Formats: sequence, C-alpha cells, structure tokens
Amino acid sequence: AAAAAAAAATTTTMTAAAGGSSKPQRVLADGVSIVSCGALAGTTVYVHGDVRCESDKPQTCFTATYVKGDASAKVNYFTCQTCGINWVCEPCANVCHAGHTKVDYIRDHTPTWACCYCVKKNKCTLPNNKTLKRKKKAK
Repeated sequence: AAAAAAAAATTTTMTAAAGGSSKPQRVLADGVSIVSCGALAGTTVYVHGDVRCESDKPQTCFTATYVKGDASAKVNYFTCQTCGINWVCEPCANVCHAGHTKVDYIRDHTPTWACCYCVKKNKCTLPNNKTLKRKKKAK
C-alpha cells in the first residue's frame, strides 16, 4: 500500500543523459520518501531544489509541546551553569543557552507537567507555553 501511494505521488520523466541515451527519472512530490519508491543501495539520486531535514525545523521549547498523560514522552534536562538554572529542556539548551556552559541534569525524564525553567526565569527565546497563550489571547 505504501509503495502504491508513493508511486501515485511521483511522476516519471525522460531526460537525455550524456552520450545521447535516455534514462527514466522519478520526480518525487513533497514529503515522499526515496526508499518508498524502491530506491536500492547503489541508486544514484540527484536533488534539484531545496532539501528540508527534520533537524532543520525551528525548535520549540518543551513546554509548548507537552501533552499531559503521554507516558512515552522523554525529556533531557540540563543545567545552564552560566545562568544558574536547572531543568532546562534540550531545545532551550541548544538555542536559548547556546555558547553557555551546560551539563546534564536529568536524562530520559518522564515529565508529569510542562517543565522548563528557562521559561520560568524569562530566558526563553523559543516558542513556549507562555508565548503561545499570549498569541491566543491576542486573537
């Protein structure tokens, strides 16, 4: 079923290759995996245009993504020694506290509430539960 959906989201085009031969090429729609189209080890892949990776997405403070009761959620917390704050979520440690001295505080913690003291101490520059509440009120 996944392969059929991938095939429906692609088109095959013919282009002239060096030496005058033509090779079929698949053009993928946004969000379609190369592997879902049957690409095997050794397949040559040419990318034209922008490539967007999951890791390139703008980061968000954990407080904005917390879902109460999600026992599968795991959070890595840090201490920012520069600011003197414990319980700093990983996205905030990477962005709000970039260049600061940070150490592990708690790894793989299962949270019971939307905790990040970066927000509480007004150091957070990422979208967080406070900024999202303000946006909702402004509407």
